[in-house]
Amino acid sequence: TTALSGVTLELSSESVGAGTTAVRVERDPTVLETKVKDFVKAYNDVMAVIDAETPKGGVAKSGALVGDAALRGAQSRLRTIVGREITGLTGDYTSLASIGISLDRGGTMSVDTAKLSAATARSPSGVSNVFAAQTGSTGVMRALGSAIDGSGSPTWRWQCSLFRWLRSG
Repeated sequence: TTALSGVTLELSSESVGAGTTAVRVERDPTVLETKVKDFVKAYNDVMAVIDAETPKGGVAKSGALVGDAALRGAQSRLRTIVGREITGLTGDYTSLASIGISLDRGGTMSVDTAKLSAATARSPSGVSNVFAAQTGSTGVMRALGSAIDGSGSPTWRWQCSLFRWLRSG
């Protein structure tokens, strides 16, 4: 059962005789597409929490952090991370935009399903590399993780602590 990493073999009967049985293993691109869509939903959920708790455009709301610009600054940093090219990546897939993920003017992330499907079919590893750190690159997830964990200035660490508090909510 551990002959192929990530593959479960279930043998239901014995092959009798001199015949051979072929096993074909293929990657299911829909799994990667689903994970990307889950990431987009999670990002939008986090941004919605921040929007609910902070003023936007100077309009006072009843959020717990009304008037506090620190969380808006953290939100801006997160948007910057997801909107930029990934340092160290080369080829066709070097940013979220290159695999079909975009941000609208309000900061909501969306997926161009056709572009994402084409990217996962053409280069599943290229799509994965946008998210996962590879040699010489940071990947979106590592960059976001570093931001949320608070690496950086003491002010940024405080903002990230506040963000974690809101997220636990």
